[in-house]
Amino acid sequence: MTKKIWMGSALLLVILLGAAIGFRDQKQNHPKKEASDLVSQYVEGMETPPPVVSPSPLPEHPAMESKLSDEDQKKFTILKEILKTKNDNDPRFDRELLHLSPELKKMVEHFYGDVKPELRNERGTVVFLIGRDLNSQDDVNFLKDVMMEKPCMSLADCSKAETGGGAEAHLDAINETTANYPQLMALRQLLIAYQKSANGTGQAAIAESIAHALQAAAHSPNPRVAREAQKVTH
Repeated sequence: MTKKIWMGSALLLVILLGAAIGFRDQKQNHPKKEASDLVSQYVEGMETPPPVVSPSPLPEHPAMESKLSDEDQKKFTILKEILKTKNDNDPRFDRELLHLSPELKKMVEHFYGDVKPELRNERGTVVFLIGRDLNSQDDVNFLKDVMMEKPCMSLADCSKAETGGGAEAHLDAINETTANYPQLMALRQLLIAYQKSANGTGQAAIAESIAHALQAAAHSPNPRVAREAQKVTH
């Protein structure tokens, strides 16, 4: 599916409540097989929040990139090209970047850590790619770590809150969603993976880890993530 995701509060709430049908009874064991399919119904038409103007260039890792296979180097170059153009509907998302090797995933996850925190759209895109191809414990751990990140206090400087309130008080609805975009994307991808596991179409080996990651998100230092996760796990 092309990356067309709008993480607005109303639709995200519907997604969370839909996933909660199967999740609430599964806090300690594997997901229930009869979990709701509301997640897949609503994600198709969602739009990406408006991209934020990049305050700095993307990081470069020539030494690490050189250790990748030729095919993975090509894919990583394509990813960086897409991030620079900010074209969330680039068809290469569904061609060249549909499946990533474990080695390329490690490179992409390292890249995420070096991308400036203010590049919310770029970070969210990386999370989208890892989560779309979720098939290992490392993938689950990465998404869990993203959800446990401290909130971005300001789109101009994530480490400094603007005057007039706490971490979210100064952000309007759209900017608040954009500021939390990587974390909400991680939550969304885990919910989709959870639903697939519950329906028997996902990765059974990591089903329990996915459920535990969603439970951990309810205690995220990011208030928005914690609130949304609590709707599912409590």
